[in-house]
Amino acid sequence: MMGNEQSNHAHQMSESFEPEQAEREFEAVRARLDADAPPEALDQRLRQVEMLLRSAPFESPSPGFASRVMAAVAALTFPHLHNRRLSLSLALGLALAAALTLPLLALGIAALFDALSDPAILNNIVTLAATAIGSALGLVNEYAASVESLINEMPMVPALLTTAIPLAMLVSWLAWYLLGGPRWLLQRVAL
Repeated sequence: MMGNEQSNHAHQMSESFEPEQAEREFEAVRARLDADAPPEALDQRLRQVEMLLRSAPFESPSPGFASRVMAAVAALTFPHLHNRRLSLSLALGLALAAALTLPLLALGIAALFDALSDPAILNNIVTLAATAIGSALGLVNEYAASVESLINEMPMVPALLTTAIPLAMLVSWLAWYLLGGPRWLLQRVAL
C-alpha cells in the first residue's frame, strides 16, 4: 500500500508540472480566495496551506534523473564555444593594441599640454586646421560642380543611379543569402 501511495504521489507531482493543469489549479485557488470570505477565515486558510507545505514529504527524483539531465546538457550545442580560438585571438589582439596604444596616448597627452602652454604652437595648429578645413571645402565644391555639370550634360545619370543602387543591393543580398548568410562568413573567419 505504501509503494502504491508513493507512486500515486509521484504521478500527481509530475502532472503538476504540466502548464495547463497548473493553470487550472491556480485559477481554482484564486477563485476560492477571491470569494467573499471574512479576513479571519482567509488567515486560517493561509495558515493551513503553510502547515501543509511545511509538512509535505520530500520527493526524491527518479533513478537516473541526474544522468539524464547531464546527458541532455552534454547534447546541447553552444556555437559561440566552437569559436573559442577566434575569441582568444581577438582578446590577445585587443590586449596588444592596448599595450601599444597606452604609451602613444601618454605621449599625445604630454604633447597636448606642451602645445597648450606655447602660443606659437597654438597659432600654428589653428592655422593648419583652418587651412585643412578650407582645402576640404574646396574639394567638396569642386566635386559638387563636377556632379552638377555631369547631370546637366547627361540627365539620365540620376535615373540610372537610383535604379542601379537598389539593384546592386538586391544582388548583394541574394549572393549573401545563397552563400548561407552569416554562417558562411563565420566559417570563413574561423578558418
